[in-house]
Amino acid sequence: MTLRKIVKAVIPAKILVLIQNFRKRRNLKKFFLYDFRRYAAYSGRDETEEDRIALINLVCHGLEKGFTMPDFRPGFGVEKMRELLMLCDQFVTDYGATNHQFRDVVKLIYEYRLCHQRINVPVPLVIADKIDQLLEKFPDVNSSQVQIDCTGEHYFDDIGKEFPVFSGSRHSVRNFSGIPVPVEDVKQAIEIAKGAPSACNRQATRVVIISDKEKIATVFAQHGGNRGFGHTVDKLLLICSYLPGYCNGQERNWAYVDAGIFTMNLAYALHYKKIGAVILNWNMNPERNEIIYKALDIPEYLTVVVMIAIGNLPERFKVCCSPKKELQEIILER
Repeated sequence: MTLRKIVKAVIPAKILVLIQNFRKRRNLKKFFLYDFRRYAAYSGRDETEEDRIALINLVCHGLEKGFTMPDFRPGFGVEKMRELLMLCDQFVTDYGATNHQFRDVVKLIYEYRLCHQRINVPVPLVIADKIDQLLEKFPDVNSSQVQIDCTGEHYFDDIGKEFPVFSGSRHSVRNFSGIPVPVEDVKQAIEIAKGAPSACNRQATRVVIISDKEKIATVFAQHGGNRGFGHTVDKLLLICSYLPGYCNGQERNWAYVDAGIFTMNLAYALHYKKIGAVILNWNMNPERNEIIYKALDIPEYLTVVVMIAIGNLPERFKVCCSPKKELQEIILER
């Protein structure tokens, strides 16, 4: 008999459990500290051209959403635009102006000015001169439109085509008609999404379907990413992970990985079922998190990873273009 087996035979089972829990917590601390150090060292870094583009895209996205709202608000996003213009000026000084992602941002700024000109509303003075000064440096940028015009009648025309076309036809929709989506259609989409792979087939993802408008409003009151369109959302899906399905420190990220894979599968399934959708982050601080958990009676052992707002489509709407990186920019070959 090995020493390990002798020890296990001698020590009471309850003591062994305490020892195992102690080791588990010690390892968790070690792993989370490792993650903390790396995240603290590199998140939000501004040392390279790629770092700066990431920051510019973050600010830019806050503006491009404004073009897709149900009710366009002239003069929207003044502070965001002021910040974006400052970042653009600094980018040109530090890195030049050939980066294709940067030029896509310039197109969006051009669209902002053009959109106001079309409705005979002047761009707010606090940013008008800065916009003109930046665009003077890019006389070749004359894109008349960046965001994509869609119709409810034709948005789903490509759902029966080959996967590259089908997947490319899916966009984040932030404008809904108010016509209810049958819960049965949502459940059918979730049934399709169940085919997503998961760690050791643990299938720890759970979906909370919220149809009650007051409960949706309670969630959105704690979430800033729904401004301008949240009132049009028909249903809200919370994608959660069942934490007891994961065992140790090495698996600390799998709750999010599994839920993320499931979420993308569900996004495609909703598109296939002709349901408009937008994935929303769950960047909640602990206080806001607790408010929502209590309001929705979500058990603590479920961790919410992301939300999907869904609804039927209006007759006409816009979606963000959100240009993507070139293939060579996301591949590392070793």
